[in-house]
Amino acid sequence: MSETPSKTATSFPPKRAFGLVFAGGAFGTFVRLGFQLSLNNNLALLWVNIFGAGFLGLINGLASRADNPRFEGTKKSRFASAESKWFWGAGFAGGFTTMSGLALAFVLMVGNFGAIFGLVYILVQFVAGLFAYALGYRIGKGAWPSV
Repeated sequence: MSETPSKTATSFPPKRAFGLVFAGGAFGTFVRLGFQLSLNNNLALLWVNIFGAGFLGLINGLASRADNPRFEGTKKSRFASAESKWFWGAGFAGGFTTMSGLALAFVLMVGNFGAIFGLVYILVQFVAGLFAYALGYRIGKGAWPSV
């Protein structure tokens, strides 16, 4: 026997989220294009993904302050709302970073320099991205540099 949803139940995510993610993604893609054109070198994709991971960590760290008693009584972060997370996190950071560009760079590097070089490039992207996210999160959360 299936249950019918109540009339007060809302869909998740709300329809509004799709527009916010789309707008943030378009903005992030535009900024990435400008960033890559200004660098105009083969390492632009590496920097884009590292900065994007750090930015996403910063956004999530700032958003986590809303639940932190250390910041009680202070102004809440503008990034604590679901709308901000959709626009800046899923939208902007998702549009600014590029998994498809990483896959293309990997295929081109394997073709030009060999599989080992391509695998090292992917590993550097992954490790640097995790480090950048963690650093951004700690800064946003207010846990660094005071720790």
